[in-house]
Amino acid sequence: MSVVTNVITPIVQMGVYVAMAGGFIWFILLIFKKFIPNFSLIMKYKIFRRSYKENDVEWCMDAVKKKMDDVAVKKTLLINGNSKKRIREIMYILEDVRTQMKGGFS
Repeated sequence: MSVVTNVITPIVQMGVYVAMAGGFIWFILLIFKKFIPNFSLIMKYKIFRRSYKENDVEWCMDAVKKKMDDVAVKKTLLINGNSKKRIREIMYILEDVRTQMKGGFS
């Protein structure tokens, strides 16, 4: 009886606590993804300070020069065979390029 109360019960309790903590963290991340859809990109480029790929910035600058709207950009990226995740990333970079170039080209 002492083996059950001294060994197995604490192991089961620890498992329950770990499962509760994991569920809580999963729920918080789910809420972040719901209300902030670009959360992973914000973490990647703003929090961890990774720089954009030069090819992506160049492509986005060309799209801004051509005055392409979001629909035309997505259409072009889909035709070129990019994945949904890649399209979302390029759209994020495009929005950042547009905000940095508010005044246009000089």
